[in-house]
Amino acid sequence: MTFALDPSGELRTVRTLRAFLNARDDDSAALFPSRKSERMTGKGINDVVKRAAHRAEVSPVTYSGRGNPEDVSAHTLRHSVAWRMLRAEEGNTLYDVRNRLRHATILTTERRYDHFETV
Repeated sequence: MTFALDPSGELRTVRTLRAFLNARDDDSAALFPSRKSERMTGKGINDVVKRAAHRAEVSPVTYSGRGNPEDVSAHTLRHSVAWRMLRAEEGNTLYDVRNRLRHATILTTERRYDHFETV
C-alpha cells in the first residue's frame, strides 16, 4: 500500500527517507534495524519516540487538556493518525483509517474510533 507521507512537500519526508535508505550500508528489510538484532523491539521504538518528544517539547492533546512529552508514545502517535484522518482531514472514513493503520477487520477500527462520529 502506498500513501502520501508529505503531500505538500513542506516536510521533505520522502526526500529524507530516501536519503536515509540510500546511506544505509546493511541489507536489513527493517526500516530501522536495531544495533543488536534485525529489528527494533516495541520498547526500543517507544524509547526513541519518547526521547524525540521530550527534545521537541511536544505537549500532546489529551482528554484532560494539554499533556507533557512523557505522555507521548508510539501508540499515541498511532491514535493521532486516526484522529487527524477523521477530524482534521476531509473525506476519510473508518475504512480509510482501517487501511492506514492496517487493522485486520473494520470491527477493530470501529471499536476504537467510532466515537469520532465519521463514517
